[in-house]
Amino acid sequence: MSEKAVEVAQSLLQELIEILGEKPALAKRLVDAIEFRLVASPLDPFVVYRQGGKASLQQKLSRLNVDALRVLVRQHEIPCKDVGKRRKPDLIQVIVDYAGNTDIGATAEAAE
Repeated sequence: MSEKAVEVAQSLLQELIEILGEKPALAKRLVDAIEFRLVASPLDPFVVYRQGGKASLQQKLSRLNVDALRVLVRQHEIPCKDVGKRRKPDLIQVIVDYAGNTDIGATAEAAE
């Protein structure tokens, strides 16, 4: 990377830091967007559903806190509007419904 590119990147990051300092809501959104990429998903809902069914998945999800459920939704790219605003029971339902209505489990089983 050239010296000029490094200077530009540093300048942009400094400007971003200043903007985020003035807008805490935006800072939180940025942290949320980064955070799920840094944390390991606590379980694979498709594998759990395939191996134990709906009840098993619901039971394992109920042991997780709402932040872990949000990470799981984002990491597994489960369609969920306003994931950051959803409550625990709603997130569990979204995950269970998606795991049960997808062919990912069947595809994974066929690949074994």
